[in-house]
Amino acid sequence: MTENRLIGVVGFGIVSDEAILPLTQFRLQRLLAEDIAETLGDATKWHSHGRGISMRKLQGNSLKLKIDDFGKNEEPSNAIRNYHGLAVDYCRKTSVAMYIHPQHGHRILK
Repeated sequence: MTENRLIGVVGFGIVSDEAILPLTQFRLQRLLAEDIAETLGDATKWHSHGRGISMRKLQGNSLKLKIDDFGKNEEPSNAIRNYHGLAVDYCRKTSVAMYIHPQHGHRILK
């Protein structure tokens, strides 16, 4: 499979560095996700190795991500902060290095 780097979207096709490809929702989402991941993974760009990147920067010109600010709504904000607090507390008390809670169940990494 040839790697295609997203350059832009024109009409009904994706313009990559290889050719204009038929536009499918899956292909577009995948190329956009790969492009975003590559940009976020560049620690020299963000100067953020081991630190967070602000919401303002993520929504800026280079990524243009649309982010729902849960902090603007008290109910989900409290629920998320409480859940995060419980997860951090659990990790500290059980000496777990990382805790992943996907949609179906959870996973503990030691």
